[in-house]
Formats: sequence, C-alpha cells, structure tokens
Amino acid sequence: MVSKKFLRWKKVFGKVESERMPTRKIWDHAIDLKEIFKPQKERIYPLSKNKREEVQSFINNQLRNVMRAPKRKRFPMHLNT
Repeated sequence: MVSKKFLRWKKVFGKVESERMPTRKIWDHAIDLKEIFKPQKERIYPLSKNKREEVQSFINNQLRNVMRAPKRKRFPMHLNT
C-alpha cells in the first residue's frame, strides 16, 4: 500500500522500471580519476552470510541487465547556448 502523496512516483519504483537502464541525458558524463588514485578495497558494513549472498545476487542481476542493454553509438552533443 502506497500513500496517496507518493502515488505519482509509483511507476518509477516498479519492478520493470528498476530492471532497465535509464535513458541517457545530456548531463551524463565520465568521471575521470587522477593517475595516482588507487582504489581501496574495504568492507564498510559487516554482513551476515545470507545478506552477502542477497547483495551478490542483486549485483549479478544488475550486471546481467547492463549486458542486455542495447549498445548505442556515441555522437557529439551540441548544446545551444
């Protein structure tokens, strides 16, 4: 049951919508990291075995969805100023 004040966003959080990639927007861009950056591998929150398996399953499902997403050609974008 969803409160009436949140009904207009119900579609955004539906199962089908959560399993597809969002459409590209003009403000999407790459994040360029500095060459000296070294990612640190740390576990922020200790999780139980069941929770770790649940998180891993979620990640695998999301990765499968990304792999199924249609490939697009990249074109330069021109913004009218």
